[in-house]
Amino acid sequence: VYTINFDKVSAHIIHMSLEITKPEHNQIVFLARWTPGSYTIREFARNVLSLEAKMLDIEDKGEINVTRSNDFSWVISSQGKGIRINYSVYAYDNSVRGVYLDQFRCFINGAGLFLCPEGFEQEKVQVKIVSPQHEQGKCWKVATSMDSVVVDSDGFGDYSASCYQELIDHPFELSDYQEVSFVIDSIVHRIVISGLFDGDIQRLATDVKRICKYYVGLFKETPFKNYVFL
Repeated sequence: VYTINFDKVSAHIIHMSLEITKPEHNQIVFLARWTPGSYTIREFARNVLSLEAKMLDIEDKGEINVTRSNDFSWVISSQGKGIRINYSVYAYDNSVRGVYLDQFRCFINGAGLFLCPEGFEQEKVQVKIVSPQHEQGKCWKVATSMDSVVVDSDGFGDYSASCYQELIDHPFELSDYQEVSFVIDSIVHRIVISGLFDGDIQRLATDVKRICKYYVGLFKETPFKNYVFL
């Protein structure tokens, strides 16, 4: 279970926690060095400012040793007991390949934010997004194509993915965005626009729908339940 907190927006820092109930005795965790669709080495781990681990059992005061094993991974001496990893990520990469946070918006490319526990790549994961408390964040909404489990009217709450690969293949946009949607073969396609937009959003939807409809006809199938343009 991952939990995302936005309590240091002015410093562009996202606080994360990752709970692993049945880790290995020496559990390796790492950040991806690439991102889906762009396979240049990115070294996302350079943005990790701090990382520590604690036992899930609050009565267990045992010491947990965390060792940096290389540029992108850590080894956690968990003794095979449930652990919570708390880490902070500097988020100031305003591109589709990274993670960005300020008082007006947040964009998450999961490869740069979600630690992967080695050996758990094929396990189902859950993501909890905590609503921000700063003034501009009170009007934020969450946009993503990841499956929601329990969320509020603005999209804050719990999401799930079938495995780590699926997790990092679903970016998130959080802001007071504009949105328009269209339907092709009963599948909803959403266009989410954050920031200044002075165009005709309905015309944009009409044009994009025409393009998408052509490719749906070309490939004869749509291998997704919904699609979000961010």
